[in-house]
Formats: sequence, C-alpha cells, structure tokens
Amino acid sequence: MSKTWPSAIENYSGYLLFRDYALNGGEESVPQLGFYEDIKKFEKLETDEERIKLGKEIYDQYIMRELLSHTHKFSKPTVDHAHELLTQAQKTKKLPPDTFTPYIDEILQTLKGDVFENFLRSSKFTRFCQWKNLELNINLTTNDFSVHRIIGRGGFGEVYGCRKADTGKMYAMKCLDKKRIKMKGGETLALNERIMLSLVSTGDGCPFIVCMTYAFQTPEKLCFILDLMNGGDLHYHLTQHNIFSESEVRFYAAEVILGLEHMHNRYVVYRDLKPANILLDEYGHVRISDLGLACDFSRRKPHASVGTHGYMAPEVLQKGCPYDSSADWFSLGCMLYKLLRGHSPFRHHKTKDKHEIDRMTMTMNLDFPDSMSQEMRNLLEGLLAREVNHRLGCMGRGSLELREHPFFKGVDWQQVYMQKYPPPLIPPRGEVNAADAFDIGSFDEEDTKGIKASRIFLTEADQALYQNFSLVVSERWQLEIAETVFEVVNQEADKLDAKRARARQRSNQIAEEIGPASGSNQSGAGSGSTASAGLGNSTSSVGSATGNVAESTSQDGIASDCIVEGEVLKLGGPFMQTWQRKHLRLFPNRLELYNKSRDGLILKKGVELISMMDIKEIAPEFCRVCKMDHCISIKLKSDGRVYLTSNDKVLITQWREEIIEGYRLSCEIMAHMNKKAHKMYGVLDAVGDPPIPHSTPAHANINTQRPYGTQPIGGNQSTRTNQKTHSPPQSSTPQRPRLSHQASMPNYPCTTSSPSQQITDVPPSTSKPNSDLFTRPSVNCGSTVAVNNVSSKVMGPDGSNKSEQPDSTDDPGVIPPITRGCSSSKILDPN
Repeated sequence: MSKTWPSAIENYSGYLLFRDYALNGGEESVPQLGFYEDIKKFEKLETDEERIKLGKEIYDQYIMRELLSHTHKFSKPTVDHAHELLTQAQKTKKLPPDTFTPYIDEILQTLKGDVFENFLRSSKFTRFCQWKNLELNINLTTNDFSVHRIIGRGGFGEVYGCRKADTGKMYAMKCLDKKRIKMKGGETLALNERIMLSLVSTGDGCPFIVCMTYAFQTPEKLCFILDLMNGGDLHYHLTQHNIFSESEVRFYAAEVILGLEHMHNRYVVYRDLKPANILLDEYGHVRISDLGLACDFSRRKPHASVGTHGYMAPEVLQKGCPYDSSADWFSLGCMLYKLLRGHSPFRHHKTKDKHEIDRMTMTMNLDFPDSMSQEMRNLLEGLLAREVNHRLGCMGRGSLELREHPFFKGVDWQQVYMQKYPPPLIPPRGEVNAADAFDIGSFDEEDTKGIKASRIFLTEADQALYQNFSLVVSERWQLEIAETVFEVVNQEADKLDAKRARARQRSNQIAEEIGPASGSNQSGAGSGSTASAGLGNSTSSVGSATGNVAESTSQDGIASDCIVEGEVLKLGGPFMQTWQRKHLRLFPNRLELYNKSRDGLILKKGVELISMMDIKEIAPEFCRVCKMDHCISIKLKSDGRVYLTSNDKVLITQWREEIIEGYRLSCEIMAHMNKKAHKMYGVLDAVGDPPIPHSTPAHANINTQRPYGTQPIGGNQSTRTNQKTHSPPQSSTPQRPRLSHQASMPNYPCTTSSPSQQITDVPPSTSKPNSDLFTRPSVNCGSTVAVNNVSSKVMGPDGSNKSEQPDSTDDPGVIPPITRGCSSSKILDPN
C-alpha cells in the first residue's frame, strides 16, 4: 500500500485514525486539525447569523492569534479573503459558506510534514492498513444478508429489503436472474447498469441518487446492494395525494435537479426520469433510482430510442439522432407537469397508444391553465421546448440555467444539497409505502414456462460475461463501517494493544531476570546453590507475571495464551456433509471450537476441544471436501479427521500456517521436556516427530501445562534423593528418553494440587469467550491475536541433597513464556 497522503488520509477511515493519532497519540499538538474541522462545521451551518458567530470565533482563535504571535503559516491572499468577507458581514449581515474554504488546501499541506511521517510509524497506520486489507478481501454472498420482504419487481428480477449481517445496516437488494437475462438478451443492459451505478456512486456521493455500495453474483443471480428508500415513490404518493402544489413541486424539482446535475457532471444521461423512479426516504427527501437505461456520453453520444413513452424527448424519438443530457431536461418538464396536473402533458384521457403519445410529443402545443403561475408556466415552457438549442438547461450553462430561473428565486441551493428544507410530505412511520407484496406478485407464468420450455442453461461462456461484475465501492463501505462498528472495533483493538504491551513488558522483565541463571545452568559453571537461588528468584517472577496475565484475562475476556482466533467452517452434521460456522481459538496445547448463533455471537455452551497430543498429523496442503477447495485436514490418533475451511482463501491459508506452527511447537515442547515431565506426559514416538534443532539443548526446561488427570510425580524419597544436581552435557544429537508407553494429553487442562504434590501449577486461563466482540459472520474480518503464555512449570533438578527435606524446597527451572505474534493483518490485529 502506498504510504502517501492521498491514499492514507483521503480515505474516511484513514482520516479518522489520523485524527485519533494527532489528538491523542502524537508527541505534539496539532491545532491545524481543529482549524480544519471547524471550517467543515462552518460550511454546514444553515443561517448567516450562525455563520457570522462561528466565523468570528474561527478568525480570532486560529488566524488573529497566530498573526499577533507571528506564527501564522498561511498565505496573505487567504488571510485577506477571510478578513474582507468578515468585514463585509458586519454591514450586510451575510457571510457565505466558502469564507474559509481557501484555508483547507493549505491546512492539508501543513499536515503532510512530521505529523504524517510519525503517523506512518504508529500503530494507527497499521490499523488503517488492516481496514484496507479487509476491504480489499471482501467476497460477499447472499449469506451475508438477512433478506426481508419484496418491495419491487422489474423485467429481470426483484428488489428486497435486507440487512447486512456484520454491521446491521439496512439496504435494498436488487437481484437479476441470469437465465431471464439470457432469455431476453439483456446481458448488455445488466452490465451497463452495474457500470452506471459505479460511475455515480464512487467519489463524492450524491444524496439525491440511489447509489450502490456492493455488487456481487451467485451462479444464478446478479445482485446490487443499494440505498434503501422505504418512503415509496412519487407515483405512489401522487395517487394518494392526487396532485401537488407549486411550492411542493418546487421542493421536489430542486432535489431532482441536483441529482441530474451529479449525473451530467459524470457524463451520464439518465433517460428514464418519471415519478415512479423518484423514491422517498423515511424523512421525505427524494432520490433518483433505477439506472438501467442510463448511458455514458463522454466518448460518443447515444442515439437509441429508449425510455418511457410520454417522457421521452423529441430527439430521442427521432431514430438515429444523437443526444446527450438534453433528454433529461425534457423528461423533467414532463414529470413536473404530471405532479401539478396529475397526468403527463402528452397523455390526455389516459391514452395508451404509444404511437399516438409519440406523435403528440413531436407535434402538440401545450396549453397551461390560468391557475398556474407565470414563473411555473415559463419554467415548463423552457423545459418542454422541442428545439434543443432553445431548451432550458441546454444553452451552454447546464443546471445553472434552472437554478437561476425565477421559479427558484430565494432558494439556497447549498441548503438544498444539505437537505435542510423541510419536505412537504413525510411518509408515515411503521408503514410500507409501496404496493402490497401480493399485488407486486410474481413473474408471468408464460415467462416462467418459457425459460423451462426453451431449456435455457447457463454455460461457462455465459458466466464469463460477469467475471468482473463484483465490486465494493470504497467510500461507501468506509462510511458504513464508520457509522456502525468502526469505533467499537478500534476500542477492542486498543485494549488488545495495551494487553500485548503489558505482556511483552512482563516477558522482557522475566527474560532479564532469568537470563544469568539459565546461562549458568546450561554451561554447568558455578555452584549449585548459586544456580538454585537464581532459579528461585525467577520462579517468583513467573508466578507474579502469570498472575497479572490471569487478571488481564478476566478484564478482556480472552484467554491470555490464545494465539489466534476467528471464524471458520467445520465439516459436521449427521453424515459429515454440512459446513457449520464455528469460532476457532488456537492455543499452544489445543484447539477450541465454539458454536455461533444466528446473530454471529459466540455460544458458551458445547465447546469442542482438540488436544495437540491427540493430533496425529496435519496435511501440509489443502484438500477438496464437500465442494470446498481449500480445506485443512487434521488426522487424529483415533483415526478420525477434522476438516476446516473458509470462504476467504487468504484467511484459511493463514489458519493452516498457524495451526501447523502451533502443532510443531507443541511437539517440540514435549520432545524437550525434563525426564520427570516425561513420566507424566509420555513422549512422542520417534517416527513422525519433527527434528529437534541442534541449537536447543535437550535438557532445557520448557514451560508447559500439565494435563488434567495426569499422575503427579510420586515415588519414594530415596528416588528423589539420588537425583543428580546437574544434567550431563548433551551430545550434538540429543537423546530422547524412551518409555514403553505414550501418554496422551486429555481434552482440557486444569489444575490439581494436594499436599503430597509439591509442583506448583499455574492453571491456564479459564476465561469465558467474549461474545460481545465484533464478528463478521460471513465476510471474513480477521483474527484476534493474544499472547502465547505457557504458564505451568516443570520440575528441574535440585541444587543440593534433599533426602530429608520436603519436596516444597525444590526450585523448579523455568524459561520465559513463549511470545509469538500472528501475522494476520485483519481488523483486530494491530501488529
């Protein structure tokens, strides 16, 4: 990822993290950021009075103070511009919203220096990279949404209300049937709609267009995830409201004009403007929907006759005549006329003959009622002019010609864009402002039979047409995340950061304290009492450290020795044919598989435990099982198998590496254990064991956990008295102790203690899973990494003759806890 200012800060999530770093984590204060945010706040104010009040505060705090202290870093023309407008405002009582806008570019330039460089080296930038990695690896399916009732139907499919499972945000899901598209030859239209939606949805969004956030496909469907507009359409409300007044039409016209302006600025002509395609949100503001007939005219003007009869411009009806945005202004005139009169200007007496409607569009002169105002009449005459050169909006200045029309006199277009004007009609809450689902009906029986009769099948060539169909609109995804889970997830990640920092600090302290002791023990130099004293001090440090870990565990709700956790799919069911969602936690000595609820929460009951000691082998390569290509195969000593997979190839590859690495380390720990420990645990068979690195002596004391139910070190006192003080020097090829049996680690380790057992065991974390953490049930959001803290202790050799002393005087030998981070770059892993 490019570490440049635009890529890191112009992303909304990047700006939020940079802001957090600058205000809370930076070494120096950044007043320019407050200046920048106050300017943005100033631009959104509604009245001149509010702008004058805040403008004076901004000028005094950020400009005048720096001018007096000679620390002002901005250019003189910028200062003069703001000072002049503020001076005029004292007389005119008006202050434009762009008074401080020239400052924005200069502020951003000043933030590019040391502050940004320090941000790139901080954990906040790492977090930003993790969010971007998550965004770039989104692979949606219908399982990522809970689908509600049908709200519309078109020629190729239906529209449903839906809720995104991981964030809870409501959307509209438009599903197009691939077979129906093929039967009607609509492949070009379907792909064109995807292109047009991406053109109007990317970059600076428009609040007056139904934009797209995601596009994905299944083997049978093409799916668009769009803004949900649950207020119905203008055609529906026109039937309920009969007609609208001129003031009401002015409101709808102003918002539609800004929507068309957004399209035309991107060289998109809509071509299907009518009341049925103007949708209302829950507050009554309108948006233009259904871009299936929209067209890009940046390279070549269209000439096809498409649209709805009664709203099509004369140049569109003339076959072979090229046109551009002019067609939309004519359609706007037709729509405004219908809102005022209740019918299209060229559809008298409910005429349904398309040819007659087209003929009247080309030849008929309109008569306006006397009740219509002169401004309204003049606006409609200008929009419905047959000659393009004489039509309003087509004489060189585009939408500005409509904005400056007398009909819109007194309209503050900045307030229109910010949706500050009160809508004339607010859809009733709690009601579905659309046709009943029964009235919407289903596809015609003839169409359904036609697909079956013609035996339409989708070939590989058909599917290849849609290979680039899937899309995630970056700006809209970031806005969705920021509005829903961004703060919560970052708070959890900050807790994990602090937790890891404490764990690393404790590990470093332990390493410093036991370093001299372990060195003398391995070299054999020094007296037994000296070594024993050093190990005794280390033991107390380990005890206190593990106590702190347990304490932090209870606060954070995640087991302190969890290496990595996240969502996977596990093959299960009565016949091992069903992929079940599980929350997997990998520990140094086991795997824990938790069930998940429909809401994506981790269930505390029914946890399945797989001990590393019960694993026979893990396949180094993926296998294909039950229609899933990337499956991890784990063979157990009981000859059973466990299959794990994920829809995210990157994530399941990381899981395979982590599980194999965890299993390897577990095998090494058991192979390097003290002889006494082998009497409890047993030893792995030589066949299939990973080789022991020569750099690690076989007598090294490795911290591990004693499994539940394993017999403690017993024996009589004479046996313990005859133990040697130090282990003999090891050869270059370490020799492993041979036992006639191999003990198997049971499922769940716990602590047992009795007076006869003088080995102090620190139990593994027993914290319950934290079901409140943000999880992504179908979209793979990443893994949560904790500290690998193997906290139990294994007895080491004594430093003196203890034939008459109780076992509690033995000084166990320990080494620091193993600390290994996960390489995941998902949401919750800032490392």
